[in-house]
Amino acid sequence: MDPKYDGSEESGRLGRDPEELEDYTEETRATGPMDLPFFLLTILILTIGVIMVLSASFARAYYTLGDPTKYFVRQLIFAVTGVVIMYVASRISTSFYRRVSLLVMAAAIIFLMLVPLVGTEVNGAKRWIDLMGITTFQPSEIAKLAEILLFANMICSFGKKMKTFRYGVLPFALIAVVIVALLYLEPHLSASVIILAIAAIMMFAGGTRLFWFGLGIAAVGVVGYITISKMGYAAARIEAWQHPELYPLSSGYQPLQSLYAIGSGGLLGLGIGQARQKSLYLPEEHNDYIFSVV
Repeated sequence: MDPKYDGSEESGRLGRDPEELEDYTEETRATGPMDLPFFLLTILILTIGVIMVLSASFARAYYTLGDPTKYFVRQLIFAVTGVVIMYVASRISTSFYRRVSLLVMAAAIIFLMLVPLVGTEVNGAKRWIDLMGITTFQPSEIAKLAEILLFANMICSFGKKMKTFRYGVLPFALIAVVIVALLYLEPHLSASVIILAIAAIMMFAGGTRLFWFGLGIAAVGVVGYITISKMGYAAARIEAWQHPELYPLSSGYQPLQSLYAIGSGGLLGLGIGQARQKSLYLPEEHNDYIFSVV
């Protein structure tokens, strides 16, 4: 939250009026020292992740693309680019993010509305938008960022009003429901769960009363059960997840192969590069199922 001048001793020592104090705080926060421990931990986790992508993908990349480092190099470029963007973003004043939060959310909702109309269908779901053949992107990823920015701005603006239903629950729930409803049209169940989780976490951090979380969890549970029951693909995936051995060559193939991967590694694993299921047995081993390889 942005500190406000309230006549406190600290504010008085600065000798600034409210507007000057806010500008001073924003300027200091944007140009202050980097959180080095946090930055190093981020780099460490990112490095481990990139190494695991190489370990998990080199067999498929070699046999299908002829270049064992194809996925690794691509991921490394994304990682380095991401670090640069992360640093630049950390230097930007929080007031800028507050100003653009509503615009980013509007853009996310527009893109989500376009997905059923012009989206690219893959495996029976329309979740991607093709940018003139150059690349594809999922508007749901923009929605996640937009939700964080807008909710943070709302929490800063509402302050202690977050304890009330009118401010601490209703606007957040309406925005989350709109996003989830648009994701339902794709359909994209996993993104819907993430959107709801982000909303709950931010509302909790913002000060929403726990009473409303209890009601919200119950409501989401009922709606989720009904929705999954009517979404044939979702119910089938849950059934295959529970009993993959019953569908070894169809919907249970992926979870069954992932169990083979985890089981063959035992408690300590086989060592980097030694996993067997990644050799064209486990689908999507370098992204969706990389946990099994790790």
